[in-house]
Amino acid sequence: SQKEIELDYQGLGVWAISNYTVTGLTDSDNSDDRYKFRMESSDGETEWRAAINNDSKPTGNDEYYYMAEKTNVEQWTNNEVWKSPATDGWSDKAYDVTFSLNTQGEYTHNLVIK
Repeated sequence: SQKEIELDYQGLGVWAISNYTVTGLTDSDNSDDRYKFRMESSDGETEWRAAINNDSKPTGNDEYYYMAEKTNVEQWTNNEVWKSPATDGWSDKAYDVTFSLNTQGEYTHNLVIK
């Protein structure tokens, strides 16, 4: 199963959560470093993934974190985003997550492992 984390709307197209501790993941759900964003609206659910088509860990370029709305996707079809640095699982760690659809810049996100 996948872990859903609800981000709070901050205003100006930005959603975030701070000091969120992931718990309860085991086996491959815990060890897979990939993640994505889902958004629910009155039009239904959409997914946001990397704007560039990659299947690799971060390169250090800001463009790696740019996001694009995707349709007709399967669980991990292309455009995955990988957490960095890779860790020994998601569980029992705290995270700060920011997802920005602010029109003053690129659609992007940030994941900080604490």
